[in-house]
Amino acid sequence: MNVSRAVHHRIAIGLAIVLTCSVIRGALAAEPELAFAETRTYDIFVDGKKSGQSKLTIAGYRDGTETVKADAKITVNWLVFNYVYEFHDQEQWRSGVLQELTSNAVDGGEKLSLKVSRSDGGYSIVKGNEKPEAAAEIHFTTNYWRQPPTDPNGRPMAVLDADTGSIYQMKIEPIGQRELKVAGQATMASGFRLQGKLIADLWFDAQGLLIHQTGKEDGHPTEVRLVSIQRAPAAPADGNR
Repeated sequence: MNVSRAVHHRIAIGLAIVLTCSVIRGALAAEPELAFAETRTYDIFVDGKKSGQSKLTIAGYRDGTETVKADAKITVNWLVFNYVYEFHDQEQWRSGVLQELTSNAVDGGEKLSLKVSRSDGGYSIVKGNEKPEAAAEIHFTTNYWRQPPTDPNGRPMAVLDADTGSIYQMKIEPIGQRELKVAGQATMASGFRLQGKLIADLWFDAQGLLIHQTGKEDGHPTEVRLVSIQRAPAAPADGNR
C-alpha cells in the first residue's frame, strides 16, 4: 500500500467532512429564527348569509420577515345561478414592505393568476400570461391580513388587488378602537377605513392581525369574522435556550 497516498486520502476525507459541516452550519445560521406562527380561520358572509370560509397561515421571523398563505372559497346561491369564488395566495413581507406575492383565483369561472416581485426599481406585476407591468409602490394588499400603514398627511396609499393585480390609490384612515368578540372572548380592536375604489372597515388585534372586516363586493354587503386561532410554538429568543 502506498502510505503517502493513504495519508492524502484521509486528509481529503477529513477536509470534505469539515467543509460539509461548515456548509450545514452556514445554512442553519442563514435560516431566520421563527418568532411566531399561527393559523386563523374566518367565516365569510355575503348578504347576511354564511357563504364560505378563509384561512390565513401566518409566520413571523426575528429578522423582520413575515409570510402569509391565504386560502378562501365562497359559494353564493342566487335565484338565477350559483356564484363560486376560490382564492389561493402566498405573500412575503420584510420590515413592513411587500417582497413578493403569488396568487391563483377562480372568479365565477374566470381563472386568474398573479405574480408580483420587488426589486430596487420598484415592483414587477405579471397578470396571467401578460407582459410585466411596473409599479413604484405597493403599501397594502386586499388580503387585509396585516394592519395597514397610514399617511399622516392623509395622502392615498397604493393598495394591490391580490387576485386581479390592479393597484388602487386608496385613502386609509384610523376609525378608533372598540371591543369585539372573537370565539366568545372580548378583544380590543383598532379600526381602519378604506375609501375609494374599494370600501371596507377593517379591525385588527394587538398583534396587528385581522379579526373582522365589513364592506361591499359588487354591491353585495360582505362580512369576515375571525372564528379561531391555532398557534404553533416559536423558537426561544437568544439567551433563553
